[in-house]
Amino acid sequence: MRIVISGVVASILGIAIVVAQNTPPKPGPEHKRLERGVGQWNYQGEAKASPLGPAGKITASDTCELFQGGFAVVCRAKGTGPKGPMTGLNVTSYDEGRKAYTYYAITSQGDNIFVRGTIKGNVW
Repeated sequence: MRIVISGVVASILGIAIVVAQNTPPKPGPEHKRLERGVGQWNYQGEAKASPLGPAGKITASDTCELFQGGFAVVCRAKGTGPKGPMTGLNVTSYDEGRKAYTYYAITSQGDNIFVRGTIKGNVW
């Protein structure tokens, strides 16, 4: 009887361990802070001439949503600028290993941007 009870207890503990290991991770407060960027954003401005391109007006809109799981915000952009029409995609997330936020963007004009940084107070 002791062997049967020991076997049942061991099985229950084994199942509990497997269930605990299969619990999906949850976003932390750093990830929750990213939710501020979710929404529809419209902007306009003036680009200055630089090695990245000519000067001129910029108008664009971003549609940003929380990525499944809540660990990142994904934005799709569409607009026009000094180099003509453009579409873009960017992802903002938090790198727990480096304790820093990451931003990666690509555009239909061949731009690739990667930034890593932190937040102090309300300053990114």
